[in-house]
Amino acid sequence: MTLDAAFGEISLDHNRTAIQDQYVGRIYLDDDGNMASSTVAFVPQVDQTFGGTFSGDPSPSRDYPPCEVRDLPWIGNATPVVNGVLQN
Repeated sequence: MTLDAAFGEISLDHNRTAIQDQYVGRIYLDDDGNMASSTVAFVPQVDQTFGGTFSGDPSPSRDYPPCEVRDLPWIGNATPVVNGVLQN
């Protein structure tokens, strides 16, 4: 099943969990000292395991998965966003 949604295509995996585009945001203080947010990157088609980084067995907890250095699937796959526009 695939849905063409407002922020991109959403499909379901074998567990009926969404696979969809993700937007990385940044929260900061603007020039007036007020909190503001902006979108800084776009990562296409992220699944519930974050590309195999997490698994459902065992369930994520304080001790699992262990803290370790890994090659994360979104590193190098994020597209920068500047003033709301994807930079290809």
